[in-house]
Amino acid sequence: MNSNKGPKQVASLASKLVDPILAKRVGMTTALIAAWPEIVGPDTAKQSRPIKIKWPPRASDGEFQPGTLIVATNAMAALHLQHETGEVIERVNTFMGYSAIKAVKIEQRPAPARSTKMAMPTRPLTKGDTAKIDNAVKPVESERLQKALKAMGEGVMRERRR
Repeated sequence: MNSNKGPKQVASLASKLVDPILAKRVGMTTALIAAWPEIVGPDTAKQSRPIKIKWPPRASDGEFQPGTLIVATNAMAALHLQHETGEVIERVNTFMGYSAIKAVKIEQRPAPARSTKMAMPTRPLTKGDTAKIDNAVKPVESERLQKALKAMGEGVMRERRR
């Protein structure tokens, strides 16, 4: 068997999985909402909620453009969130596994109450889960794709552990 066939197959499979998501410009996910306390911290999360991701119009060349995360928050958390915008963008993009967000728009309004489904805590991954993900992405040559696949795998494993 050709030694390059494995990584190419994994990269091809990853493209088939990721490309439709990017093409459809998927907005808010339950995983992002559930991870909000980890992204902004528990105190800010109690006073804010991600509402949606507003995607820019598609470019004529079809190239993906990052969107704007719209967050509802009360006045108490708005100032804090505004000062932490850069870090929030970085953490959301790390969570998503790609540069999905370029800006955060803060809307001062009562944050919607969390449903019981969203309030479920995220269980940490086991060493076995982490090893399984690491082994699955190891053949991928592109470090950037490997990082994105690892983040996606961690999200899937966390969803399964609920």
